[in-house]
Amino acid sequence: MDNTLIRKIKTLARRECCNCIDGKCIFQPNCTVINPRYPSIHDGAVDCDYFLECVLPLDRDLNRIVWSELLREEGMTCPDEKICVWCGGTFVPGSSRQQYCPSCKPLHEQIRNRNKQRSYYQRKLMKNT
Repeated sequence: MDNTLIRKIKTLARRECCNCIDGKCIFQPNCTVINPRYPSIHDGAVDCDYFLECVLPLDRDLNRIVWSELLREEGMTCPDEKICVWCGGTFVPGSSRQQYCPSCKPLHEQIRNRNKQRSYYQRKLMKNT
């Protein structure tokens, strides 16, 4: 999950950050938004404070996921929150059985329905032959 999260952060920085040119900050020569020495978000991979404060809030879902990852490591999450099985982000569930956050639920349902249809057609094909 951290690799996809870091990839999304880099894409957002290249697309939206006015200080980021060719993956490097024009004002701070050592700032690379993502510090390559750290493999995960928890270790301090997001290195730019300007990015965290000004650019990251532009993408609400990514902002929520990054901050929930950072706060979860420090033990500052809300007791009502659950962790999404698909993306690893935190969310407040509507029921005790809910496993996926609202942004991942439609994708999971689409995949589940596709697999159900595929198995149905396989059984039907085997029955007719």
